[in-house]
Amino acid sequence: MKKPTVIISYRFLRFDTTGVHCQEALYDLIGKENVTFIDADQFSMQYEDIEADLLLAIDDDSGWTFPQDWKGLRVLWLVDTHTNYEKRVARAKYFDKIFAAQLRGVWCLNDDGYDCDWLPLACNPRVHYQIEDCQKCFDWSFVGNVPRDQWLPIDRADIIDALQKAYPKCFIGKAWRDDMMQIFSSSCVIFNRSIIDDLNMRVFEATATGTPLLTNNVHGQDRLFESDMLYTYDTLDNAVEYMGMILESDDFLNKRIGMKARNHTLKYHTYKHRMQELLYYALDYGSLDGLLSYDHEPGDIPDTFASMKMGDSNELFRAS
Repeated sequence: MKKPTVIISYRFLRFDTTGVHCQEALYDLIGKENVTFIDADQFSMQYEDIEADLLLAIDDDSGWTFPQDWKGLRVLWLVDTHTNYEKRVARAKYFDKIFAAQLRGVWCLNDDGYDCDWLPLACNPRVHYQIEDCQKCFDWSFVGNVPRDQWLPIDRADIIDALQKAYPKCFIGKAWRDDMMQIFSSSCVIFNRSIIDDLNMRVFEATATGTPLLTNNVHGQDRLFESDMLYTYDTLDNAVEYMGMILESDDFLNKRIGMKARNHTLKYHTYKHRMQELLYYALDYGSLDGLLSYDHEPGDIPDTFASMKMGDSNELFRAS
């Protein structure tokens, strides 16, 4: 089977952005010689002289626009539909095929008349890995932003404050690549709180390390992970209570849960898997052999979706 040629376009923000992981995965799948990167900010000036079977645009927070006269197959992967929804969905009309990383985003796009399928985020095993026999320096860690803006309907800061008060031996802050892996591997538990019903990168990055993850319940998570792979919570009180239970529980049990999640993530949830799926569905290239048979179709909209589309949190989700 002839390998396809792909243009991948995203805004190069830093070395751990989603587009970088996808580009590396495409190199592995179809060869570096068949992949051309064009920075999204420069696309309108460079695309005319390049032919390819597929253009893959990876969504980001920049304001790039897409030229309407490019003749090849155009695929858009929307990653963060849970923020700035209107700006992101405005790009969709220029593409032939749309994927969204968040299941709730798929429901909103379909509800707004777009044909969109679900393609979750993933990990990159070269970047997200376990440091074996690492001394546990922290009871728990959170690597990321702790927003305290009043406009953001998220209780992440409140939960982290409560956890820090109850279990002060922790790391809270930003880190990237090897530094992040050192922190994750040095922690007894990794903590996560998504923004608005988003299955974020941290879930896959954390589970790839083998350290147990305590994360909030979001739509789609139970399709990708079995219940004995993650610790989950719903409220601030739950998070504090469950963190204590995990820290006090048998170390062997925590290691078993963490390693089961790690093995599952590396087997089914890497960017190579995601690009394999995308090439198959977009170009009928390759196969789905060895992939997790989760349903890429979004499925029936839950009864709670009607209430999701109303109120402050949805106002942010759709129009911020």
